[in-house]
Amino acid sequence: MKNYVKRKRSVHVHRFMILLLLLSLFTSGFTGIVAAEELEEVVHDDQSGAVQNRIDPIEYEDSILSKKATYTGNPGEYFIDLYVEGKSSGTTETTDFVLVYDNSNSMDENDRDTISQEATSDFVSALLSPENNENGNIRMALVTFGTDVFDGRENRAYQGTQTDNLSQKQLTTNTEEIIDKLPGDVPSERGQGNNGGTFTQAALVEAEQILAGSDADNKHIITITDGVPTLSYNSNGEVVGNGTSFHYSDDGVDRTHGADTIAEAEGIRSNGITMSSIGIEITGSGQASLEEAEEVMEGIASSPDQYYGVDNVSNLSQVLSQISSSFTKSIVDGTVTDPMGDLFNIKKKDNGFQRATSQALTDGDYYLSASENSLLDGGNATLNEDTITLEHLNLGADEWINLRYKVQLDTENENFIPETYYPTNGTTTLQTTTDSEANRNFPIPQAYGTSADISGMKTWEDYNQIDSRPEEIEVELWKTVNEEDVLLEEKVVTAEDNWKFTFENYPKYDNNGNTINYFVKESSLDHYVPSYSDGSYDITNTLIDQPGIELNKSSDLEYFTKAGQVITYTFEVKNTGNVPLSNIKVTDDMLGNEVVLGSTSLLPNEVTTATATYEITEQDFGQGEITNVAVVEGETPKGDTITDEGTDSLLRTALVTVKYVDEAGNELAASEELTGNIGDRYETSP
Repeated sequence: MKNYVKRKRSVHVHRFMILLLLLSLFTSGFTGIVAAEELEEVVHDDQSGAVQNRIDPIEYEDSILSKKATYTGNPGEYFIDLYVEGKSSGTTETTDFVLVYDNSNSMDENDRDTISQEATSDFVSALLSPENNENGNIRMALVTFGTDVFDGRENRAYQGTQTDNLSQKQLTTNTEEIIDKLPGDVPSERGQGNNGGTFTQAALVEAEQILAGSDADNKHIITITDGVPTLSYNSNGEVVGNGTSFHYSDDGVDRTHGADTIAEAEGIRSNGITMSSIGIEITGSGQASLEEAEEVMEGIASSPDQYYGVDNVSNLSQVLSQISSSFTKSIVDGTVTDPMGDLFNIKKKDNGFQRATSQALTDGDYYLSASENSLLDGGNATLNEDTITLEHLNLGADEWINLRYKVQLDTENENFIPETYYPTNGTTTLQTTTDSEANRNFPIPQAYGTSADISGMKTWEDYNQIDSRPEEIEVELWKTVNEEDVLLEEKVVTAEDNWKFTFENYPKYDNNGNTINYFVKESSLDHYVPSYSDGSYDITNTLIDQPGIELNKSSDLEYFTKAGQVITYTFEVKNTGNVPLSNIKVTDDMLGNEVVLGSTSLLPNEVTTATATYEITEQDFGQGEITNVAVVEGETPKGDTITDEGTDSLLRTALVTVKYVDEAGNELAASEELTGNIGDRYETSP
């Protein structure tokens, strides 16, 4: 996650002075020196968050840019106003153009030759006119081509065929020197059918050679063509192709003239020359597919954006006019690229990204306004994933366009931290012209959202049995998403914390500005039932009563042998449940009285004992067995009585010693002691 600025709470409006690094000035293309930027922070009245904007716009040599966020009143939601203002071009830089002009036979279709001649003548006239080129900063040359460059040379593909001189290879500011060379027909109409192929690569090489002697600040090649190359230079520098096919065999390997031409263009661009291409009514054909043709058109331009596809030749003048205007306005066919910030989502309706009729955005997703309505012609904002693109901006001095849309703070993003400022957008840039390598950066607003107060305490209803409680419990934080409960976090809570807990860094509002309804649960805990307070996050654990009592009775004799013997009985009472017991007593009918216990109240697992004696009667002796049953009972905290019995049994028995002797009393074998009930028969042998 990016590092963001952690905000200290405040309820006032603040202004901050933040120093700008000189590095950012250079990388943004800024030419002035600005010491600092002043930011204004506004905390929302409803305490849902705050927003921070740069007060003044950023002024570049070719544009004035501003972007501000305004709170809509719905938590986390903001209007974003993106403002672009142009300037007069007023450039003192010099620029040399070379027009690479296709005069192949196919240009005759749909009057492409005559219409292109007229449109290109208008372009040259506008660009080199005294009004636009008073200081002669713009020069132009022309390379016309077909099967070869048309500069009067011999056709290298068809030797013996001469070409017309339809090129102006000296850079000039003279309009007529260019226009006079522009052909209004094609070679086949001039009786030179073999000159009607398309050797684009040769024309580009010629254009580069012209610009090699140029000391202009900017060098640009504009290629105007209606088809793919049908000739090129192979890897040995030899002219290959006959002007009729896009493919050729290079030592048995299929190759296209387009690949050679693109490779040539790449080399030209590496020498600091920018390139544009205009494809007139480019379609797929038997020579090349539409995809292959467009690949060539884009390949001979500095970027895909500098390839202009003209579906109808009548629209060529508009494309050339757009290029011409780049020398009168500071922003020409400019493009704004405006990505959303990592923690912001664009707010839009379900039916795409629609233009609204007012800045309230009640009937759409964005609104465009301008200093003049005509500046909005053809201008629309598009949305691709999370990036807005505003294209085809043409702005001069005192001309501006403003784009308004809405964003929502993504409080449910896993990286969201309340009270932390996040930029509403990523790096937002203006590319003032399609061939500009420098982007102008917009100031980026920031906003933050507040956190929810999620704190609670655990209380116990367990008869204050502190020692019986667990050492720790787990409390879970939940929220409901799409009617399903979602676990957010688990926290261990202990007595050392006084059974208190807090969940931090959770947003107060969801992605729609609604207050999030958090709730807590306790992980399963044996013998307790949790209950949850309304209006707070407190938890009460109530013990599940499981009372139990156990009586163990024992005597000190293993058996009895005669009447009059005294038996000592021991009574052990244990609380085997989980609740305290009181009013505990043991009764023994045989003993004829209540046994006096050491304690009449027991906590869980506690034990109390008592003893009592009994003298064996003749009747007991005669019966041969004494069975004694005692009963214990205790009272639970709820007033219920629980009981248990303890039983002890003794048998009458005797000890007989058997001696093995002869008649004289001499021991024959070791004596043996036998036990048993009196009257029972026994057998033994040594």
